[in-house]
Amino acid sequence: MAGNGNFLMDWFSPETPHPSTAPEKEARQRSPARVYLLLGLIVALAVTVLAAVITLRTAMYTTRQIPVAPLPKPPETFDAGIEVARLAQVLRYHTFAPRGTVGIDGGAYQGLHRYLYRAFPHVHEELHRETVGAYSLLYTWRGREPEAPPILLAAHIDVHPLSAAEAMAWSHPPFAGHIAQDSIWGRGARGGKAAATASPLPRLRHRRINCLATS
Repeated sequence: MAGNGNFLMDWFSPETPHPSTAPEKEARQRSPARVYLLLGLIVALAVTVLAAVITLRTAMYTTRQIPVAPLPKPPETFDAGIEVARLAQVLRYHTFAPRGTVGIDGGAYQGLHRYLYRAFPHVHEELHRETVGAYSLLYTWRGREPEAPPILLAAHIDVHPLSAAEAMAWSHPPFAGHIAQDSIWGRGARGGKAAATASPLPRLRHRRINCLATS
């Protein structure tokens, strides 16, 4: 009986699985591995199908670009000598921004306004010009589609005033518009005045090109 008792204790001990529960426990241990394997196969299949669909759609894709007839090439009207002379002349106007004891020279601004009118006749024929605050200019270029978002191009025609000592430090007089060493020397040559005279509007309007949006 003692031997039988030991046998029964060994039979039902935790270290020895019961004959009837061993296959179920082994099946439960294998079940998560099978689930993970199945999920991995499903993900791999989905990625493969998605890649195949993307590749097929890319191969079958055609452009939806609306065909547009090219604009006729305008005659070349750019003359470097004229452009340089225009900027040089614009630099000669003492259009100071107010600073300290230096005020605004209204005559200089009005003189520059008159020069721009003479220098860019086509711009003033086709664009609407307004004077804002006596010294600023606002040009409106009406587009073919009034509902299109407008475009703003901005440049300033004023410059900071110089003291006599600052002016003496220049290689050439700051308001002479001097042309030397393949450069134009003057206050504003690299700033707002250069941007104002090199704006796309004078260039485009001079070549009679219409715009879509209002500028």
